[in-house]
Amino acid sequence: MKKTLRFFSLVFTLLLLGSILASCLDEKEEAPGETSSDSQTILGDMGTTVPPDEEDIIVSRADYDDGIGENRYDGEKFRIFAQERFSGYAFSEGIVGDVIKDAIYERNLKVEERFGIDLVFILGAEEKMCNDFRTVVLAGSDEYDLFMGHQLYSAKIFTSGVFADWNQTGIDFSKPWFPAFVTDSVTINNRIYLTISDICLSTAARSTCIFYNMDIASQYNIENPYALVESGGWTLDKLTELAKDVYLDLDSDGTRSAADLYGASADATNNYVAGYIYSLQMDNVIIGADGRVLSNFGSERNLGIIEKLCYLFQDTAGGYMKDNFADNVARFTNGKVLFQHGVLEWGDTYYRTGCEFDYGILPYPKYDTVQKSYYSFPGGATSIIGLPITATRNELVRDVVTVMSAETWKVALPLYTEQSLKYKIARDEQSVTTIGLVLDGRVFDFAGMYDGFQGYTYSLYKMMQNRGNLASYIKTMDKIVCKYYEKVAEMFYKN
Repeated sequence: MKKTLRFFSLVFTLLLLGSILASCLDEKEEAPGETSSDSQTILGDMGTTVPPDEEDIIVSRADYDDGIGENRYDGEKFRIFAQERFSGYAFSEGIVGDVIKDAIYERNLKVEERFGIDLVFILGAEEKMCNDFRTVVLAGSDEYDLFMGHQLYSAKIFTSGVFADWNQTGIDFSKPWFPAFVTDSVTINNRIYLTISDICLSTAARSTCIFYNMDIASQYNIENPYALVESGGWTLDKLTELAKDVYLDLDSDGTRSAADLYGASADATNNYVAGYIYSLQMDNVIIGADGRVLSNFGSERNLGIIEKLCYLFQDTAGGYMKDNFADNVARFTNGKVLFQHGVLEWGDTYYRTGCEFDYGILPYPKYDTVQKSYYSFPGGATSIIGLPITATRNELVRDVVTVMSAETWKVALPLYTEQSLKYKIARDEQSVTTIGLVLDGRVFDFAGMYDGFQGYTYSLYKMMQNRGNLASYIKTMDKIVCKYYEKVAEMFYKN
């Protein structure tokens, strides 16, 4: 009998209810003649798929071998170009009394002592960081060993040829600290350029979710969202049903404005709308086995979904969507939204201390009750990892990236999740369960990773703005989008 390793840590005692719920949802029978719309790889139990007839061996994370020997690189400096906005997830100056920062500090110290090296972090900001990286690398300068940049802006510079195939380092991407939900989808022609590692915790922090105001839910006698999630009935249609009539003209000006109370609110940019492409499993651009770019974004199913989103956010009294990040965040804090679309870290950075009312946390809704699982999207600003083409110390890169990723997976990631669940984000036991669903349902794909503001993933709001001639608009866009992805695909087939 084949044996498969399954990994557990203390955090999974907190996620037990979520795991049971996810299992129940996965085992739900499909209606006769219907098939599930699921087509993406989800994280699940740390990305490890366990067939029912296999024997499980429970191994603690701390004891799991990273596969790297006792290599030494005494006196070497390992230079990491990282996002300043997520610097707290990358390094810490010392023990400061914060559980997560202390775990990151100890991880880095362990790596330094193990290999006899110094980790050097160079910080940069979003697009400027990526442009600076491109300039340095194309000049042939060997200044960085590892690039941890903004996912969207990194994709924007990808076709300039600044990234090398990770396989040249010999890294084993089958290890659990390289999430399978990413690795599988970004491997083209057996090559991997931009991907995600557990080195940076932003893929957890930036996962899409919905915050809901329990006070407003009570005032409007709203059906219990937690019960809907548990039963599998938390769908886009159900969200629309609950939110569409929740509206109050708070400033009495006779117009729908930012000052009013709404049933559902979402910022028009980045993750918050793009999350629906993944939660509803919309068709997107893919690369075929022969390297050809294929787009089915204009499918009848996609057009129907976009119409549903337009109805919720444009036609109903309770829907509100504007391109104003600060306004959207503040609206929920001020108690003016029933269902607020956001990402998990908002619970810590904005709502934990800012909200004077009870709130819950939900996954993005499913397409229908036939869809088995809830999906979330950790894209946009998430830190990816890239290998500079000027990097020459392949063994050093392999060892450091592997061990930093492994140590994060073993210690920092469970601590981060546990701290978020117990102290920072969740306010009730039900949220502990639903946050588990959000984290277990993270998905990514090739189109999202390499979008670079040129694809469909972050253009859903534009689609909604062109509702009147949507089919023809997408047909025109297809030519532009496919041409862009053809250039991306070419990079995977160059000698």
